[in-house]
Amino acid sequence: RLNISLMALSSSRLLHPFRVSSRCLHVAKPISPDPTEMMGAISAASRYTPDELLQVLTRVARHDSAQISACRVLARRFGQSAGEYYPTQIVEATRLFRSIGYADASVWAAVAGRADNVLGTASPKRLVQFLEYVGDLQLPLRDPSIWSVARPSILAVLPHIRGGLGTVMETLAAHGCKDDYIIDALMAQARVLFRGGELSLSIFARVVESYGSLRPEADNFDKTREVIQG
Repeated sequence: RLNISLMALSSSRLLHPFRVSSRCLHVAKPISPDPTEMMGAISAASRYTPDELLQVLTRVARHDSAQISACRVLARRFGQSAGEYYPTQIVEATRLFRSIGYADASVWAAVAGRADNVLGTASPKRLVQFLEYVGDLQLPLRDPSIWSVARPSILAVLPHIRGGLGTVMETLAAHGCKDDYIIDALMAQARVLFRGGELSLSIFARVVESYGSLRPEADNFDKTREVIQG
């Protein structure tokens, strides 16, 4: 079982055991003209419906920073009621927490607990988005509660993934994914699409770069990289 807790906060970034990426660290700015009033309103609400919580998160995300106490309360409310959310709402909440730059045990519990619903019948777009948001928040993507669902979902929609190939490969590379079968399958799909003129050079280059960091020993990698660089 994961033992997860919030560790520290500075004026420029929030640190927690998931090693939040510096790309999404914005926490510590007022969430309203009167942050005390906003915090009071958040704390006073006994519960939020999914739509209400998404509205509050959207409001928080629109500002340059958020009070750590408000983020903690919102994350806890999300974790407590995650079972009431539609899969698309789970994805949206994850996106908003990514935008705010906040993740803790409550966010992780909600994401991991609903991963099967979110990814089980996910469209290519939803799969790519969810993996990107979870990856950017540095939640443990390779934990069995996520990967056991994400892996078959990637394989199921792989023939239909186009522009999202770069995002998926970069996310897996950032998390040090060592699933050679998945990595090779994504690379093979990218090659087929690129040769058929269905994948841009820029996206193919992103795939190749990520593939190289994960599988530098793979056959034909150097040759593929030379084609990109040439």
